[in-house]
Amino acid sequence: MDIKIGTLMNDSYAKNTFSEQPKLDNPAPKNKKQSRTKNTSHSLAALTAAALALPGMDNCLAIEPTEGTTVAFQQSRYVEGDQKNYVNSVGENISEGGRMSIDISQLDMTTRINDNLDLSIKTSHEVLSGASPWFIAPGADGEAIQVMSGASIEEQRTDISSTVGIYNGRTKTAIGVAYSQEDDYTSRTLSSSFDIESKNKMRTFSIGVGYSDDTVEPVDTDQFSYRIESDDRSSIKSHIGWTEILSKNTVIQANLGYTHNAGFLSDPYKLVWVGNAPVADSRPEKRDQFTQSLRLRHHLANTNSTLHADYRYFSDDWGIDAHTFNLGLYQNLPNEWQVSGNVRLYSQSRADFYSIYFTDDSTEHHSSDYRLSAFGSISTTLSVQKTWQNWLLNISAEHYESDRNWSHKRTRSENPGLVNFQVISAGLNYQW
Repeated sequence: MDIKIGTLMNDSYAKNTFSEQPKLDNPAPKNKKQSRTKNTSHSLAALTAAALALPGMDNCLAIEPTEGTTVAFQQSRYVEGDQKNYVNSVGENISEGGRMSIDISQLDMTTRINDNLDLSIKTSHEVLSGASPWFIAPGADGEAIQVMSGASIEEQRTDISSTVGIYNGRTKTAIGVAYSQEDDYTSRTLSSSFDIESKNKMRTFSIGVGYSDDTVEPVDTDQFSYRIESDDRSSIKSHIGWTEILSKNTVIQANLGYTHNAGFLSDPYKLVWVGNAPVADSRPEKRDQFTQSLRLRHHLANTNSTLHADYRYFSDDWGIDAHTFNLGLYQNLPNEWQVSGNVRLYSQSRADFYSIYFTDDSTEHHSSDYRLSAFGSISTTLSVQKTWQNWLLNISAEHYESDRNWSHKRTRSENPGLVNFQVISAGLNYQW
């Protein structure tokens, strides 16, 4: 089934089943090499190390190859909360039952080839099983009835990607390739980015572009006539970014992003109730997405901690707009320990062609996918990290809940397929 783990542009629609993925974002053990910025203080070094704890900031804070070689392994377990009061795929009424669970294994390696070149290789393997929302049917009393696919989904996915960084004075050029394979989905990606820092090394400008060519080949098409045999989709992604070191304690970053998706963007496994019967999920064959984000990292020298504050705005031509707020605190402790806590608030409106079900087929496109509904979510993450010599151990736990009442746009009915989930992760890094 076309379900993937990964970082989303928003919570609304992608091949992913949830909005945030456990990632190997843990900073490697601190480099012994001093910064090239002559006036770098202990506070700025601590701020930079903390900023590296989240993806995206590391690309704009050091225009130089990585030090040595780092190998990182992480194992994660994702479990969705039970689905209540649903009908299974054979028509049985179920009061409560399990949904998706996913085991994710990730292995990353980054190495310095020479003074002007470094290489990053990332691999991941996922094993998925369980049931997922299929379609929503109107009940006799007007109640929305969730119909589940049944606990028959068993799938594996393997990703591999590689990025080469080329350094020349104050500039960095990165070229990347990625390949993903599963039973019903193949993805091939090319990407490139360019960073340049100011002469005083206090400011960095970034630009990047990527292209993805994907093939969708649903399984069991002989059993389900509404499923396509095969189709293609593609995406072009671009971004520009600016990072400024405001002081020895504060770094700020602003980003703009644009993504154009084209091809088969419907979910081949989902149905939607139209009139008196379920029909295939149908979405436009193009989608333009826009993002703007602002990130702040502020080191609190008195407590040896770093505050993370992020805001992100998303909009697209499907009618969805979304707001994401993230607040985190990374507290350094004696003996190379660090604890951190993050709270993430998310809110989105619904797509123009979304409804829990449709009374007629007057609209060209229609979907009841909960990821296209109006909803909000709250997620909390706690992490503990320990550095010992060249080793780094990280353990984290995330809890995520979603609800229609947390959307900034009013909605008359809640999609019964909205998901709650938990993620537990453990990672180990080694640098030499």
